[in-house]
Amino acid sequence: MSHTVKCEIKCKEHNICFKSPIFFGTPGTFTSAITYGNIVSCPIGGEMIPCNKDNMRFQYRDDNGRVFHEEGKDTF
Repeated sequence: MSHTVKCEIKCKEHNICFKSPIFFGTPGTFTSAITYGNIVSCPIGGEMIPCNKDNMRFQYRDDNGRVFHEEGKDTF
């Protein structure tokens, strides 16, 4: 069993990551989700950022405390 730690969006303009407004709950939900067409504004400059898996990272912890990441291809 795994526990959600956080899901973040990356703003390429400001090179920051911030909390995603979309909550997935589990790593499996993130992996199977379709995130096309969602947008959020950057907390620094207000630019509209797509909430696609390409620029998201999902961090979770298993029962042993190990941290794992699922990252989009454009996130880092």
